[in-house]
Amino acid sequence: MKKILCICALLMWEAVTVFAFGHTTIVSEKVSGHKTGVIPAVDGVDAQNLQSNINSILRTNADAVAKAAGGTPVLSYDITVNRPTIFSVVLKAVGNRIAYQGVNIDLTSGKEVLDKDLFYVNDNYKSLIGNRSYVFGEDGILLEDSKYGPYDQSMPYAKLLKSINIADGARLVTSYKLTKEAEDKILNVKSR
Repeated sequence: MKKILCICALLMWEAVTVFAFGHTTIVSEKVSGHKTGVIPAVDGVDAQNLQSNINSILRTNADAVAKAAGGTPVLSYDITVNRPTIFSVVLKAVGNRIAYQGVNIDLTSGKEVLDKDLFYVNDNYKSLIGNRSYVFGEDGILLEDSKYGPYDQSMPYAKLLKSINIADGARLVTSYKLTKEAEDKILNVKSR
């Protein structure tokens, strides 16, 4: 058991991978009218006001990306990370052009994640990210290529280690729940 805990601590220290059990329930909501397709919506949040606020944020961002695409856009989305208290999506609209919009949601506040929520906005952070929009991914952040451009530039969390607020940033870490029954058993984790 001590060996497993040491391995998990080492993984967190090196920012190799971040773990959390559970996830946010994200469902697809059909849109119609001047736009078609689907957008993400959360369900099952204990506080109804938080759920309503989150879904309003997602709809507002979907409207913005649809407007940027022009014409009669078709909306879709990709979930880039999904944890119990935080998730990220990239909204996509295909109209007169293809437009993208990344959204990072904090389920504890019902608001969009601000840079200062998970990072120290220090010189290291500014030199690596600047003013570019990003979404959280499994292995690092995904940066936008340009305004309403694709989120195709990846930056590993290890590169951001000097800027990550470890206390709040741990929300991106994947963790495993082990019981006494796991004693003398092996937990295989993927190294990065």
